[in-house]
Amino acid sequence: MGLPIAFALTGGEVSDFKGYLPVMNAGRPAPKVLLGGKGYDVDFIRQDMEILGGFAMIPTKRNRLIQLPVDSAIYALRNMVGRCFNKLKNARRLATR
Repeated sequence: MGLPIAFALTGGEVSDFKGYLPVMNAGRPAPKVLLGGKGYDVDFIRQDMEILGGFAMIPTKRNRLIQLPVDSAIYALRNMVGRCFNKLKNARRLATR
């Protein structure tokens, strides 16, 4: 149930989508669905997911001319990522400062 298979650690001032390519190039099966926050709403991520045969479930930023719909039932599964990082932080295995 939501086991991480790859992740990239970046600095706090780095844009969210900069960690996308290291994770996707980690040499594992292509995902069917990409769950991400608004920080991942860039065209190349959406196009890459289409090429890989999946789709990106990412809420669109307010400044996009065409607002794409998000399935709230699927997007609710994104909390598993937050719970995973919470467990890592509480176990003191991940420096957060």
